[in-house]
Amino acid sequence: AMQRGTMDAASFPYTYSHAAYKIPEVAQWFTSNMSPGTASCPIILSKASWAKLPPQYQKMLQDLKPKMYEVQVDAYKKIDAKNLPEFRAKLTEVIFLPEQLEAFRAEVAKPVWDEWIKANRSRFNGQELIDLVISTAAQANKK
Repeated sequence: AMQRGTMDAASFPYTYSHAAYKIPEVAQWFTSNMSPGTASCPIILSKASWAKLPPQYQKMLQDLKPKMYEVQVDAYKKIDAKNLPEFRAKLTEVIFLPEQLEAFRAEVAKPVWDEWIKANRSRFNGQELIDLVISTAAQANKK
């Protein structure tokens, strides 16, 4: 939150955006295991837009998905390898315990998710999407 020229916290895709916005120049600490938002860059299309694409373009996009994700992951790994040592040299690293992260999800994140699901109920099944994101993240964290 920005207030009278001071910054209490910032949350961006890690670590690229923090460095790009020069957050380490004004920060004193950083977290290395907390993602209050998404740091991913998913490939998302509306069903209506997808349906309008000719079949050859749908196939092309489907065929390119693995390579697009591979390129994204590689880019994140490379920039993290550069930025993390710089962050650790200048800032205090804060690592949250698993139970602290779970409490944060239950007390802070879940009410926001529930409100978003309720607000979009007439448009799509938000609970299904939230469940998919949570289960996918859990599987990715096991790797």
